[in-house]
Amino acid sequence: MLSVLELGLIALVRSAMTGQKASLPEGFSMAAVVPMAKKHQIAPILLQALSHFDSPEFAAYKLKLMQSSALSLSISETQMAEAKALCEAFSEAGIDHAPLKGVLIKQYYPVESMRSMADIDILIRKNQYHKIEPIMKQLGYTFEVESDHEYNWRKGHVHAELHKCLVPSYNKDYYSYYKEGWQLFHPTERSCYAMRDEDLFIYLFTHYTKHFRDGGIGIKHLTDLWVFRRAKPKLDEAYILQELKKLRLDEFYGNVMQTAAFWFDDGPQSEMAERMTREIISCGAYGKADAQRKAEALRNAPQDSKHSKLRWTLKKIFLPYKNMCQKYPFLRYLPFLLPIMWVVRWVTAVFFKPKKLKKDIEQAKNMSQASVDEYRRYLESMGLRF
Repeated sequence: MLSVLELGLIALVRSAMTGQKASLPEGFSMAAVVPMAKKHQIAPILLQALSHFDSPEFAAYKLKLMQSSALSLSISETQMAEAKALCEAFSEAGIDHAPLKGVLIKQYYPVESMRSMADIDILIRKNQYHKIEPIMKQLGYTFEVESDHEYNWRKGHVHAELHKCLVPSYNKDYYSYYKEGWQLFHPTERSCYAMRDEDLFIYLFTHYTKHFRDGGIGIKHLTDLWVFRRAKPKLDEAYILQELKKLRLDEFYGNVMQTAAFWFDDGPQSEMAERMTREIISCGAYGKADAQRKAEALRNAPQDSKHSKLRWTLKKIFLPYKNMCQKYPFLRYLPFLLPIMWVVRWVTAVFFKPKKLKKDIEQAKNMSQASVDEYRRYLESMGLRF
């Protein structure tokens, strides 16, 4: 059974999404829910739910949530203004681009500011990046780092992720379906592209799944799926199921939709809905660090769980060439220096980052092969595999 805290939190989130006053369970304490606002980045959602309550006992909680929500609103407005400026600049320069994730999904919430964003996500073409770099600098952005699937830029509190592809290449099963992803897009106006609604929903669900599998996911990603489905009631469900089967996500999709129905549509409180609810609420917006390590171990040896921890450990010691290039870009041109740079990395860790090294060693010791196998079985019970 779900706890009073969990049931009350669900009632508040449902209230914010549907506009109906929440019926809170007996014994529910708002004081226990307020910390969830930060953990899940849902202060505006909880504040919206409390707008239906006028009793003095909620006044102090409203004030706390107002402070967090005001900051969230300010950040949201800045992010959306910057997203618009980036897209306009790319269009002027004839650079193909496609806004992704939060930039698109915010419009489907009852109030746009209810959906917080960590980043501005935009898909670009790698062969046009040389044109993009000077534009980013002209707009006041500073380059931070290149990862497997994105270029990261920052301007004050605004973080922009320019995606080379829709999903990371290390998520091999999902990457084999999407590749860079441009085949799913059509032009809308002046070099701006968009997916059709069904493909956008499938992508949102794949993104949800990626995070769930790779360490956990929070409340706002479940609300994303529900608000989009509510806004698009005529989606081609047969096509969605067809594509999700290709991704091996059809079973997990059924479980997630069952959970969403329980949260928002008076669906049954099934065992699966309870299990997934507990996982979502316990994770927070960015998942759990220990689960992320176990997921990484499974990715390294998905077909051979007996050696997944060993392979994870070796990969941490001998960082793959692709990852080393992100730390030392010159290796792209001088790959024969890879063994030397491994040594440089180890020496740097020992002498300049001893605390981090100690923490990494402790984490490796604490993660047993049995715990990795247990995480694999847990994912399989949810309908997911590596």
